[in-house]
Amino acid sequence: MKNIIKLLVFGCFVLFYNHGYSQCPCDDFKVIELKDTILLGEPSFIFKLTVDSSRCSGGYSDFWFIDQIGDTINQYTGSGIWLPDPLNSIFDTMEYSIRLNPGYSSFPIDFSGNLQILAPDCTVPFTYSNLTATGVVELESLIKIFPNPSNHLVKISNKSEAEITSIEIYNAKGNLIALEIENIEMININRLVSGIYYLKFYSKESVVAIKKLVKN
Repeated sequence: MKNIIKLLVFGCFVLFYNHGYSQCPCDDFKVIELKDTILLGEPSFIFKLTVDSSRCSGGYSDFWFIDQIGDTINQYTGSGIWLPDPLNSIFDTMEYSIRLNPGYSSFPIDFSGNLQILAPDCTVPFTYSNLTATGVVELESLIKIFPNPSNHLVKISNKSEAEITSIEIYNAKGNLIALEIENIEMININRLVSGIYYLKFYSKESVVAIKKLVKN
């Protein structure tokens, strides 16, 4: 009886292992898109991962973007992220939203390093500049808002070559609450309640900056 129980436990373990972890060769993974966003009030990014190989099967894993000097860009993702499954046309490309580590206002446009996948243990080379123009163009130092904190009007100073076409306003929970498309040199925040907000600046092709704003 004990031997039968052991066999059942071992069989369940094998079944869980095969279901829980991907069998993909590491060189089959590819990052195809990355852009900044706000997640739960914190600067974050969205990226898409794809696998184009019949040798793969989906599974759960963790992700870290690590640059050339060994710094980790994003916060711990947890082990519940489902990897792409090329055997299923709906899930052969997956999109993930991940918070950045403190100190990062957006994903560095000069990033060159690796996407580290825990299971399977893979190191996927990734350089931000290899992506298309859908990525973020970071111009944080050239776009400023003042006064900050403010309780009425916020002025926009844009010394970059990018033309700001719209500004999205997010609350601290990451919810989009307003969109400015007419007056992009000054924003009236009188209607907002006191708290922390994030302004997301767009040019015609991409996000160019994300700024934190405090409303008195």
